[in-house]
Amino acid sequence: MPAFVVSSLAAGLLLAAASSATATTFTGSGAITTDYVWRGTTQTQGDPAVQAGFKVTADNGLYGAIWGSNVEFAPETKASSEIDVTVGWGGTLSEDWALDVNLTHYRYPSTTVDLDWTETIGTLTWKQNYWAQLGYSTEALAAAEAGAYAQLGARMPLSEQVRLEAAAGYYWLRPRLRRQLRTCTAGRTIIGDACTSSSH
Repeated sequence: MPAFVVSSLAAGLLLAAASSATATTFTGSGAITTDYVWRGTTQTQGDPAVQAGFKVTADNGLYGAIWGSNVEFAPETKASSEIDVTVGWGGTLSEDWALDVNLTHYRYPSTTVDLDWTETIGTLTWKQNYWAQLGYSTEALAAAEAGAYAQLGARMPLSEQVRLEAAAGYYWLRPRLRRQLRTCTAGRTIIGDACTSSSH
């Protein structure tokens, strides 16, 4: 899905939020990490990453967000940055359960090949510390094939500043893409038709 479609959806959702909600919250985030790891694979070939994001949330649960990071894929892709545009809804279903559903567009503006793709993601959370997530895309990992991803996770707060967190995920992919994903060894990642090769 083209970025302008997602951006238009974001604008539409925010306009709807503004017309039906009485309050809007603006939040931002920033981080410097030793390695950008996404779904178990490095996106920077083990190098540090600088990341920042901005989110607008209405009191009815509608939100729009943009997030960015540096990346490093296979040299021929010339990928150096990632920008994620997300629109969605999040809210509580009961005292213990919460739900978030969103559409996320992953964009790599510096590449010489088309690595952009879009995914629909739903996350169900219990007691704020346990979650189940399911993602689906008709262009999974920037390939021209559909795929789905599931994740189960848990976090254990040790204090207000420290917590332990673990998650396990699984991809359902078409045979060709699944075979290609298996050829990427631990610590590497696949996007489009490119399996990154570390120079370290």
